[in-house]
Amino acid sequence: MQKNIKLTDMPIPKFEYMQLDLTQRERMLDMLKTAQHEEYLIVGVEVTDVQCGNTCHINVDPQHGFATNNDITSVELMYRYIDKLKAMFPMFENILFVTVKPDVDSISAMVLASMYLSDPGFSLNDGDMMLRLITIANSDRHGDNEPWDKHKRINYFNERNLYSRHGLPIGLLAAMGDIRESILNKVSWMFSYLNTGTFDKIDKYTSMVLRKNEVNSKSTDIDIVIDGKLVFIESNYRGALGLGYRYAPVVIAKNPSYVFSNNISGPKYTIAQFNNGHIDLEKIMNTLNEKEPGWGGDVKSILGSPQDRPSKLTSKDVCDIVQNEV
Repeated sequence: MQKNIKLTDMPIPKFEYMQLDLTQRERMLDMLKTAQHEEYLIVGVEVTDVQCGNTCHINVDPQHGFATNNDITSVELMYRYIDKLKAMFPMFENILFVTVKPDVDSISAMVLASMYLSDPGFSLNDGDMMLRLITIANSDRHGDNEPWDKHKRINYFNERNLYSRHGLPIGLLAAMGDIRESILNKVSWMFSYLNTGTFDKIDKYTSMVLRKNEVNSKSTDIDIVIDGKLVFIESNYRGALGLGYRYAPVVIAKNPSYVFSNNISGPKYTIAQFNNGHIDLEKIMNTLNEKEPGWGGDVKSILGSPQDRPSKLTSKDVCDIVQNEV
């Protein structure tokens, strides 16, 4: 196993964390099989690759693939699995948490499980920690319970807005989404955030977001494809979907220079609907996969182009497919 992924600065020596690089799938599979032979309990969180997911003893992934559940997030499902994990944990020498995409939901799920498994007396008695976990879950829940109304959408380029609309610090969101940072750092920061409401790099990331928003506000192209129904946004801005919902309940967002895990950059598309019922995303996903295998996501609320490589489809290709279903 890779020694540099141990959480060496915390008193839980049996815990390790790893991000799976799907551009090196065979190598990842070999590492996971090695971990099995070395008596690791392998807990996957949003391991979207079928082969890698099958090597995990548990794969907590309620929102991807065909058997999806809009109403629960990974951190919530992990909480439901705690008793099962507690029963399994003593049978193994070590525990390895793996994910394809470290983000707020997946990292908080790993940390929550680590807290329970590393301390037999741990429980969610801290009201502040519970509120932080609820906020994380609400921020990652696909779809929205309220009907779409563009007049209720906020200005996502407002420099004074230091929190997401669900109440998460923008610095935390940026830190968890920073592909340059190791998963070990993200886990450490999430431990700190859940316990204290902050972490030592939050000011740095907050400033980065504000600077980036100022730049992106001048380099974001918005094309209303069908008024009140469908909008196309091209931007590097991480909140492009939320911005799109100011114009329509169905959004196609294109990041023209998304950086993938192998440091290759190129187009990455996301297609989403504000809440279920505006469009048949499953049909769209099937059509897109005929043109470019690798599209996936939650067929009720959000789809994405392949996670391991830039999309070869043009903006017109994607818009035409979606527009035909609106």
